[in-house]
Amino acid sequence: MDKIKIAHIITELERGGAQFNTLFTVKNLPAEKYKRILITNTRGVLNNEAYRLNDVNRIFLGSLGRELNLRKDIQTFLEIFRILKKEKPHIVHTHSSKAGLLGRWAAYFAKVPIIIHTVHGFGFWYFSNKLIRRFFIFLERITAMITSTLVVVSTKDMKVGLSKKIGNSFKYEIIRSGIDIKEIKNTNINRDQILSELGIRNNEFIVLKIAPFKKQKAPLNFIRLASEVITKKQDFPIKFVLIGGGELEQEIKNEIEKLHLEDHVILAGWKENPIPYFKAADVFILTSEWEGLPRTFLEAMACQKPIIATNVGGAEDVIKNEVNGFLVPFGNIKIMADRLIYLIENDEIRKNMAEESGRLLSDEFDINVMVRQLDNLYHRKITGLNA
Repeated sequence: MDKIKIAHIITELERGGAQFNTLFTVKNLPAEKYKRILITNTRGVLNNEAYRLNDVNRIFLGSLGRELNLRKDIQTFLEIFRILKKEKPHIVHTHSSKAGLLGRWAAYFAKVPIIIHTVHGFGFWYFSNKLIRRFFIFLERITAMITSTLVVVSTKDMKVGLSKKIGNSFKYEIIRSGIDIKEIKNTNINRDQILSELGIRNNEFIVLKIAPFKKQKAPLNFIRLASEVITKKQDFPIKFVLIGGGELEQEIKNEIEKLHLEDHVILAGWKENPIPYFKAADVFILTSEWEGLPRTFLEAMACQKPIIATNVGGAEDVIKNEVNGFLVPFGNIKIMADRLIYLIENDEIRKNMAEESGRLLSDEFDINVMVRQLDNLYHRKITGLNA
């Protein structure tokens, strides 16, 4: 059998679960079975990782961006269309909202026989304007008509898609985002060294959040959570550690200064390997406005940490309320603070939740299983095409 030519298209290789998993998939699809193409923009912080991929045709587009720009979006569509006409892939697999819309339509007009899109959380939640949101839901609906398979990473995304009439149930397939569970569990750390690096004393309780500083992740709510907890636990030794970076960094610094949290919140920047920081922490927090299935949930679970998070996206798939953590409504800082204080004050319950986090993480979320499932999906689609 000839090799399957597959093009993965993603808007930007920023630090995030969708991006890490796309790179891992492109790298680990068997080279003897696939000719691999990766299309993304020129600005991703993980582009160096893409450059290291062997035997992969990497194409970087300066016009492809997350922001709405009609001129650039038309240019991007035409560039992707020309690439696909030239390369003639059997499969186009898109990721993220912008690349998902432009890439799938370019593939359709380039007569690519199989078009797959992974939903890493629907992007129309980004728009607060209801008319714009409805317009993008409409775009997702009509684009689903030309899509062979809609891969979702959580059951919630499938329910949202179907409720918005984006495709039908036959088009959806759940393939979990994955992590290397065995490697993470076997990682040993020097906790004293991590604490020294962060400037944290050994007796201080560590609350951790890892995320890009952008609207979706609501990092300002993490700062407000810190203020709420510290106000109620003034004499308790606690540090809030925020690992990440991005467009909202200055706003975060301003909020820290406004709330007088300079001695309580640590902005640690990006870390190439976040696992030692997970292992050093006591509780993991995620304050996101919307999600697919965050990689950080899985990493926290592999490190046996209780999780407090907003009940969005695929959170319910891995966080069992009052078992391995707590789920709270988005934006309700008071409830989140109360749940965190409860864990601070109840060591035994926190320890039990930590153990449950590790127990609940099944092989379904292993990144090698994810690649095998995608490989299986591609072959089923190719076999059906040739039947």
